[in-house]
Amino acid sequence: MSNIWKIYLLAAISFLNGTSEYVIAGILDRIAEANNISVSSAGQLITVFSIAFGAGTPF
Repeated sequence: MSNIWKIYLLAAISFLNGTSEYVIAGILDRIAEANNISVSSAGQLITVFSIAFGAGTPF
């Protein structure tokens, strides 16, 4: 496998991983209810994930 295909494969996997993790936005109200916290506090999970994913992907 040439290096160019490896780069495309890595980019595709990173994209799929990043977008699939946003499923949590659909069940945010249930997460907040289960943990007895507000929806806005539970929404910070998405912010933390986005920052970690954005900072960690290049490495």
